Amino acid sequence: MEQFDRRVFRDGIVAGLIGAGVVAIWFLAFDLIAGRPFHTPALLGATVFQGLRNLQALQITPGLVIGYTMVHLLAFAAFGILCAALIATAERETGLLLASLALLACFQLFLLGLAGLAARLLLGAILWWEIFFANLLASGAMLTYFFAGHRALGRSLIATLRGVLREGILGGLIGAVGVAAWFLIFDTINRQPLRTPALLGAVLFEGLRAPQALQISFGVVLGYTVLHLLAFVAFGILCAILISASEREPALLRAFIILFACFEVFFIALVGLLGQSMVGALGWWAVLVGNILASVGMLVYFFVGHRALGRTLLGPRAMAVREGILAGLIGAGAVAIWFLAYDAFRGYPLRTPALLGAAVFGTAVNVQAVPIDLATILGYTVLHCLGFIAFGIVASFMIVAAERQPILLLGLFMLFSAFEVLFFGLVTILAQSIMGALVSWTISVGNLLATACMLAYFFLGHRALGRRLTERWPAEEGG
Repeated sequence: MEQFDRRVFRDGIVAGLIGAGVVAIWFLAFDLIAGRPFHTPALLGATVFQGLRNLQALQITPGLVIGYTMVHLLAFAAFGILCAALIATAERETGLLLASLALLACFQLFLLGLAGLAARLLLGAILWWEIFFANLLASGAMLTYFFAGHRALGRSLIATLRGVLREGILGGLIGAVGVAAWFLIFDTINRQPLRTPALLGAVLFEGLRAPQALQISFGVVLGYTVLHLLAFVAFGILCAILISASEREPALLRAFIILFACFEVFFIALVGLLGQSMVGALGWWAVLVGNILASVGMLVYFFVGHRALGRTLLGPRAMAVREGILAGLIGAGAVAIWFLAYDAFRGYPLRTPALLGAAVFGTAVNVQAVPIDLATILGYTVLHCLGFIAFGIVASFMIVAAERQPILLLGLFMLFSAFEVLFFGLVTILAQSIMGALVSWTISVGNLLATACMLAYFFLGHRALGRRLTERWPAEEGG
């Protein structure tokens, strides 16, 4: 045991020093090329130890360089020991090998985020891609060292990762293409093709801060597209690793779902960090919808290839979720068709979703002359469908529960009644002014149609429950 601990510490410290040395050499080369030797460690040292905020006031001193270098070495040595412990344990339990790779991936994100949190000014003085590639090189060097000393484990990893890498790459590409297709449609409808990738690329590569100054160029769009694909592929591989580990340890499946939730939060937060003006230029709802579409596409792909895991996660609830989604789409379609027919009859096609979309997304609403903005209509339609799907899933679970306890049917009808009141109230809250444009009876009719269609769908699939509803219920016995 003592020999094992010594080996772990020795391997970890050596690997950490290798990683720290690679990063140090990378930035030393950049500083020498720029004619500013040791500028990067001095800048980071001044930020960490002195709280530097004004880059012009930086003084490169041996104390700052040596102090930051020591912190840098200690951090990498500690990380190396952690990796060495996982590697040593993985020789006895191969499943933990994938956890080691996931740890390295998280380390990349941690260091990149730490640099941004230390001082946002650093992202101007030290380009984000310099930090990223430095730590990517360090991770590669550390992995090479570990697997050179654990060749059997390396061969096992390669055999394990063949299928995982292929699946992760395909899953990541599905997500990336889903987001790209959404924003391509969104930008084209707004008569500004490729504006979103150009805007994000200009922010990342050129430091753009004013969206009005954007110039759409092929180079920026291509650069951002490549980065976008690589990021999603990396995320897809991480998901595939967790999926593979979950087949041996089902408890990890919930970590996979949590990872997707964190992905949504991370992306929205990242867009928020770009600045309020960028959020306004992109549209928060467009970003949210794009990532929901990507997440759904990736989840469907992963669980189609791992049906047993899907059954493990949902169990008997899988049928209820599927029925809820279909019922929600039926309800959403019924409302959409009703208002499409109503608007067309009055000579204002698509006026209702345009009006509601303008109220939801905060654009100006002119009740007398509603602008038919296809991007707003598309965004509201997606939001409309997602809302009905969520409601459909809740109703589906109540139907399943009512099959075991029929009295819960009363709760189902109460749910649908509350849905009617909620939707009407929500429209009122969004914008009092549009209540003059949206006649109250049209809202009621639309939601009554949706309710009738959804209930018909549910009871067609649960005929016994429908017959139970129409039968005479037994009278309560007297005392």
